[in-house]
Amino acid sequence: MARMINELDERIWKNPAFHREREGLHTEWLQRELKTAPTTALSEAALIRLLRSAAVLALSSDGDRRDAAYRIAASSFDLRRMTHPGASAIANVILSRLGNFPAIDLVNGIGDVSAFTPTSLLTEEQDRRAKNEVQVSGKTTTFTDFQRELWRDLQSGASVGVSAPTSAGKSFVVLTHLQERAKIGGAFRAVYLVPSRALITQIADSISTWALRLAENPVALLTMPVSAEMPLPDRSIFVFTQERLHLTQINHPTLSFDLIVVDEAHAIAEAPRGILLAAALDEALRRNPNAQVLFASPNVSNAEVYGSYFRLQGFRARTTMAKAVAQNILFVDSPPARKKLVSIRTQRSEPGAAVAHVELVKRPTTTQAKLISVSLALGGGAPSLVYANGPDLAEKVAAGLAEGLPKEEENGALKELADFIEEAVHAEYALAPAIRRRVGFHYGRIPAPVRKAVEIAFGDGNLQYLVTTSTLLQGVNFPAKNLFICDPRQGDSNAMRAVDFWNLAGRAGRLGKEFQGNVFLIDYETWKAKPLDASRAIEIEPAAVQHVDSRKAELVDCIRETNPQQEHPQTDGLEGIFTQLLIDLKQGRIGQSLTRLSPAGGLEDVEAALVDADRVITLPVSVLQQSPTISAHRQQRLYACLKQRIAGRPTNIVTSYIPEHPRGGSDPYKSYSDIFKICHSELLGYPAKDKRHTRFAVIALQWMRGEPLPAIIDAGRKYAPDKKMESHIRGVLHDIEHDIRFTYVRLMTCYMAVLTEILNETGRADLAATIPNIPLYLEMGECRKPAIALMAVGLSRMAASRILPKMPSNLETVDDVRQWLLSVDPATLNLPPILQGEVLRALGIQPKTPSHQTES
Repeated sequence: MARMINELDERIWKNPAFHREREGLHTEWLQRELKTAPTTALSEAALIRLLRSAAVLALSSDGDRRDAAYRIAASSFDLRRMTHPGASAIANVILSRLGNFPAIDLVNGIGDVSAFTPTSLLTEEQDRRAKNEVQVSGKTTTFTDFQRELWRDLQSGASVGVSAPTSAGKSFVVLTHLQERAKIGGAFRAVYLVPSRALITQIADSISTWALRLAENPVALLTMPVSAEMPLPDRSIFVFTQERLHLTQINHPTLSFDLIVVDEAHAIAEAPRGILLAAALDEALRRNPNAQVLFASPNVSNAEVYGSYFRLQGFRARTTMAKAVAQNILFVDSPPARKKLVSIRTQRSEPGAAVAHVELVKRPTTTQAKLISVSLALGGGAPSLVYANGPDLAEKVAAGLAEGLPKEEENGALKELADFIEEAVHAEYALAPAIRRRVGFHYGRIPAPVRKAVEIAFGDGNLQYLVTTSTLLQGVNFPAKNLFICDPRQGDSNAMRAVDFWNLAGRAGRLGKEFQGNVFLIDYETWKAKPLDASRAIEIEPAAVQHVDSRKAELVDCIRETNPQQEHPQTDGLEGIFTQLLIDLKQGRIGQSLTRLSPAGGLEDVEAALVDADRVITLPVSVLQQSPTISAHRQQRLYACLKQRIAGRPTNIVTSYIPEHPRGGSDPYKSYSDIFKICHSELLGYPAKDKRHTRFAVIALQWMRGEPLPAIIDAGRKYAPDKKMESHIRGVLHDIEHDIRFTYVRLMTCYMAVLTEILNETGRADLAATIPNIPLYLEMGECRKPAIALMAVGLSRMAASRILPKMPSNLETVDDVRQWLLSVDPATLNLPPILQGEVLRALGIQPKTPSHQTES
């Protein structure tokens, strides 16, 4: 039987008539989708031939043929479900053979086709479904074939590396496994690592719906670094970035995890954060070598690399390119001079062979104008994403879209959201007026409660367009019907890699809402890079391995340079590798570490340089470990500077180098300005004339004191009085998210570790105990313990500051704060509805208004 199917499969695929009819079906579907005049209509006989062929191709092991079968089934159902119910029944059979049960559920949700399906085929579908059903929390869940195999891997207890496209449903399986593990009684700690703060809220919301409501074994959910004095619940799930995990590991040296999930794990290949991620994972596995580790990535061809690099026994790799929703790649060609008609062609069309033409209001010439005009013309009223190369362009495109949409009666939910944005960010923030016109924008530096509210508004259908930046590539999920792209970049100028393009394209099409999404590529032939010409999957290497392999001479120079100059993005990855290797040398495992980086050997010069560096770097491992991304030479230079200024000096001189509490002390500004100046000089290598410490000392103090963001923005105007307000607001948001919450957390972590070591060495341990936890305050934007406890529960800085005056002042632990929140009526807290919803979600209670949940 199998041989006959294979032969038939081959005959179909080699038949040119099959491909012509398949193209005709696709063109008919697209023209209906784009609401343009039809130029083709498939005959009933041709449709039946296609469906019969697809029923065979669905049994193939070839990915392209299975994808063709899916598209035939989906397009046939969309086009003919009203006139040909029998065709819909066959489409159902095809989807069953593909194991795509979410799509079958969508078919059945639109209309019952069982009456038109022969009994034998109904039985086939039922048997096929039964193989993919599992019991989760007393309910039956039906997985796709890929999800079923991944589920079995996870339930075996093995560590797993999984690579799958965005819409394959891997996150759903991973989160379901986490839930099943958490249900078991007894102590349990897990960490779910994400690459950016923008993703924390989304994952935490998915977990909070069940974690705190496990009847017999509730689990605490923590999203903020936990200070040393705050006890850790025995049953807890941490949703962290690698930076927050590192801070918490410093504060809690015995913290270990039973389960570790690394989302967007391919970030391990990107320096310098990939180096910190690897260091944090190494530390977690040293504390519990038996932890189950799950690495999830999109479009990685060598998922086994995670197991080999971290030496995980019994590691399993699971890879698929299958998707539960199809994406149509559509080329949009700008009109020639003095024309306004754009041409749309498919991936399989010959250049110039358009399947549709659409007239624009006016001919666009810039990337900004193209994104606006084409999105307005082809969005069709469906939820649409527009990719912009950076926050500045995102805001301009959103403003253009808002201007181009017809005026409608004011939406109450959007007015409420716009008012909230003006209160949370600034009255002149460009997002608010765009929101009122059903357009939003989204980038990583936007405050968390605003980002979340925008995500919910888009998911609920209140926003027609959402303009987004590379946050989409970091795992933030906004599935939409349409996605518009024009010459996409990452960062300031880097052309987007093929793997990231396909990750981005996977956002088109909403699982459970439609069978196909549309990806519009505007003027593709002019793009700087051509992602369609490259492989969809990439082979990755951890950043440390890459650097040792391709930049070994630079690494040796970095190790031997005892007085490094100004830190630069091109060298900080090398400096992090150096520090990590020096730690390994001091701990007696350098041979093992070098073998991991280069199994073939050839790193004798690296080891010799490390031995020489070890002679001049006297800082202990306990200090170096706290700043694994800062060169050990820079840390030693800071040590020498502070030791010279502190050793043998009177107490009043010594204490001047201890940062004052942001809400206390005689002159906090001078304290932080002086300390930042030292860090700039000794750690970053800034020249003596540099004055940035003066400005950032002001912002840092405002931020740590919990001052409202609008006040910080207004206060900063004196530094840039001539700057446009929208640019100034973006600049302050960047200062806080990139500099205060990343760079200065990094600098102050190192400063405090070195200062503590010197104070202990010089017999001043009493003074060391008085150093406030500045890195924690910088990360959280608060320095008051009750406010920090509120944020540790999962509330935003804004919500915590609004609740704090109403909360008993003696509550400082996560459990105490959570119990108090559960005991009060949220309405009595006098919060905006958006913050009320935030409180309910933090407590595991779904708000009455619908919330946006997606899966990748």
